[in-house]
Amino acid sequence: MKKLEVRRIVKDDFSKIDLSKPLVKQFLQNIERWLEREYLTLPNCFAFTEDGEVVGGVCFADDTEDELEIMDFAILPGVENAQDLLTQATLLAQRKQTKAITYNLYDDSEQYAEITDIFMKSGFEIKYKKMQFRYEKNTVPNVKCNVVFKPVSDVGIDKFIEAVELVTIGTLDKSMADDAKNNGPKKAAIEYVEGMKGIHFNRQWWKLAYLNDELIGLILPQKFDDEYSAINYIGVVPAFRGKGYGLQLVAEGVKTLVEDGTKIILADIDVDNKPLEAQLLKAGFAYKMEEVVMVATVRALG
Repeated sequence: MKKLEVRRIVKDDFSKIDLSKPLVKQFLQNIERWLEREYLTLPNCFAFTEDGEVVGGVCFADDTEDELEIMDFAILPGVENAQDLLTQATLLAQRKQTKAITYNLYDDSEQYAEITDIFMKSGFEIKYKKMQFRYEKNTVPNVKCNVVFKPVSDVGIDKFIEAVELVTIGTLDKSMADDAKNNGPKKAAIEYVEGMKGIHFNRQWWKLAYLNDELIGLILPQKFDDEYSAINYIGVVPAFRGKGYGLQLVAEGVKTLVEDGTKIILADIDVDNKPLEAQLLKAGFAYKMEEVVMVATVRALG
């Protein structure tokens, strides 16, 4: 019987990347890149081994003070009892205050069904269903704009947090709505903004939109690397929804990122957010793939 183990990744693993199988190599390269950008710390990264050979792994990041996010997960096809490896790693990673662990799983490989099954057997459940859209043009959408955009550098981060709290009212994004309900609107907004700042924070890019000095909404574009970027949040205040302002916000986010030289702009939205889906399509985005947000509570894991 093959011996399966979970251990923390060490620096020596990166010196052996080129000897690894392609799937494991990509996983280790992701971790190495994220460590350099301080998205991760090495103690939160785990390798799965089979008779000493690395066959996969998982890495975690702090999403909020009581929630961990799985940044990446990999397993070679056919590894038996992979759910036990995942469970062991999640138990090692969690802190005393950890209440939940989340993972955004994309349907971008032939292993999508297999990995979904592994997570379900490990105590995770599908909490939210999303769709990913992509913008892969080097031109800006031709959208008429009658709002004025003010960057965070001008209005201040507190105003931006207040706007996040306001646009979350009645939102069709179920995860944002749940966070506001469970943690309170103000705390949820603060934690969301702090989490986004940890990914990429450009005070000129994060903007509030105004019409005659009245707040319309917000746009939060972010850069991941020289190729990929994202519109990580967009919101219109309740009183101005259904009037086309969302499209203006999308266009402004795309303009910011295209002018910076990005090649691919991502936008992940809730499957039931049909208004935003329509606006993304009008702006030139194309549907790419399905996505599920897997969530496990500490009780389910332990």
